[in-house]
Amino acid sequence: MSSRIILTAAAGLGGNTIADVFNSRLYSGTGTTLNVITNIDILNNGGFIWCKNLEEGTNPVNFDHVIQPYQDSSSTSGSSIFPNLSIAASSWFLASSNPITATGWNAAPSGSLINVPPSSPATPNFVSWSFREAEKFFSFVKFVGNDTNRTIAHTLNAVPGMMLVKRTGPFGSWDWRVFHRSLGPTKYLTLNSTAAEATDSTVWNDTAPTSSVFSVGTSSLVNANAFNIFAFLFGHETTTRGLISCDSYTGNGSATGPIEALGWEPQWLMIKRADSTGPWLIYSASIDPSNTRTATLSANTFDAVNNSAPGIDFLTTGFQIKSSSADVNASGGTYVYMAIRSE
Repeated sequence: MSSRIILTAAAGLGGNTIADVFNSRLYSGTGTTLNVITNIDILNNGGFIWCKNLEEGTNPVNFDHVIQPYQDSSSTSGSSIFPNLSIAASSWFLASSNPITATGWNAAPSGSLINVPPSSPATPNFVSWSFREAEKFFSFVKFVGNDTNRTIAHTLNAVPGMMLVKRTGPFGSWDWRVFHRSLGPTKYLTLNSTAAEATDSTVWNDTAPTSSVFSVGTSSLVNANAFNIFAFLFGHETTTRGLISCDSYTGNGSATGPIEALGWEPQWLMIKRADSTGPWLIYSASIDPSNTRTATLSANTFDAVNNSAPGIDFLTTGFQIKSSSADVNASGGTYVYMAIRSE
């Protein structure tokens, strides 16, 4: 495999605004080679692209995947991993030439999971979220497991707020493991599952990450000997720069739910109940542009947009839960989230 994998590129870290490092784009599939403009330079800086089909019945397979292409723009092969599945990395859905550019990416004509025409020509049927590597915002690490308690270096230059870790081979069933700062290093969540938090010292070796390293134990899901492991690290900023926040809240069981103060308005929000079962709900301003927002996608399923999900308001200084649903606001429930700032 090429040493110039796009996700591991470390050049150009330190974007100054959210528009430098994150883009949420609606687009319509064509079934032909398709160029999606994001104005996020993943080609030269590293990052990842997460695409999701918004429609029901357009393809009877899983639509969630994170594209892991090569850095070399002439590359014709690569693989995808799926947030809602435990399978190993597989397939390739980008164009065979210039899959990634300095301003976006190109889908292959046969890239059915990310490039089928919409049921209505006037309505976009996909969303693309582009995350660029940047200090304190996002960092990607690829390492080979060794089945030994160890630390792994990262380039986030901040203590991670959330980490998504996935074993990518061989073919088989390998659940995701999720670290969240609000739960600490003794617990984990599972991205491809509704399961509640669990305790296992072999995942993070009961050791909190630092601004330069994170720890893994002997679990085969995060450190299998001789197999590639992908780690997606997201920051948690408390400064006025504030591009991303990974935190938690306690539900009150009321339709007038908790208000979370971020100091800025979010454009993207993923919430998971930690102390009990519940979906990984994603709210995106590009999909649902006004309050109260009731359209969600679930990271742990292949479902289309749910337009009757628990309501949330995006506020100029944070967000407020507007539902008593146990998915976002059970009385006494613990909820973790990752929020990304609006432009």
